[in-house]
Amino acid sequence: MTPDPLDLLLLCRVAPRTRSLIVTVFGDSLLYRGGGIWLGDLIRLLEPFERAERAVRTAVYRLTLDGTLKAVSLGRRSWYRLTPAGTRRFEAASRRIHACRTLPWDGRWTQVLFSAGIAAADRARVRRELGWLGFAAFSKDMMIHAGAEHPALEPALAEHGIGQRSYVLTTAPDRTEEAVERARTLVKETWPLGALDARYRQFVEDFRPLAASLAGETAPSSAFMRRTLLVHAYRRVLLRDPMLPPELLAPGWPGIEAARLVRTAWHGLDAATASHVAANTSAGPCRLTDPGADRSTAAREA
Repeated sequence: MTPDPLDLLLLCRVAPRTRSLIVTVFGDSLLYRGGGIWLGDLIRLLEPFERAERAVRTAVYRLTLDGTLKAVSLGRRSWYRLTPAGTRRFEAASRRIHACRTLPWDGRWTQVLFSAGIAAADRARVRRELGWLGFAAFSKDMMIHAGAEHPALEPALAEHGIGQRSYVLTTAPDRTEEAVERARTLVKETWPLGALDARYRQFVEDFRPLAASLAGETAPSSAFMRRTLLVHAYRRVLLRDPMLPPELLAPGWPGIEAARLVRTAWHGLDAATASHVAANTSAGPCRLTDPGADRSTAAREA
């Protein structure tokens, strides 16, 4: 079969590494289908991405070592599924990818204070984790974020073992004109957004051809490939995005356009992607699958 030119163009532009590509496939196509797959099926799914079998096996092995995946061998076959810790991380990432980017600011700030007894290595790890959640360092012992709703915050602190040695405070809401102006100034001084702005603009430019293609019919194999690359590229930008309220950002913030493009393309390719994954994966061991796990689109919209 001759490769589709748009598939090849997007693959060239995104150029994903094998390990992170597998992470995207698990998070976007497998998380809400029980979170598992036979290794042979995964290798077959990744063939259009020009991934060698050996590279896939090595990447899956490393994801098992770091606690993201769990392996079960049955005869000569191996079934890989997300661990509970891996599932929590992937669900948090999925919520972030599909989050509404136009909600107004509630006028509050969340502050995380670290006690003096936290070891330097633990402090560095949790600061990196909170940075991924969009928090910024206000001082050595404090990180802040605009808003009061951060569902992944408490689990992240607990997972790093400092839930009892840190304090989460929320300020009273203040949406006065003066408060909003001060908040915009604080955002400019605290979050380096210039590079992120450029990355979003490049993302939108790279995926304009995909958005244009939605008007026609897309083959299931191409739908899977295109949506995987879309989510993969978007996730890479999101890792650097603090997800601040739009009214605290510069006018015309390109993250809003990028989010709209992703939402439209994701849903436009959903049915064909699901069809391709279902046709190219076989059921796993019944004792390892969750019969209520196939939540698909509804879960992304929650």
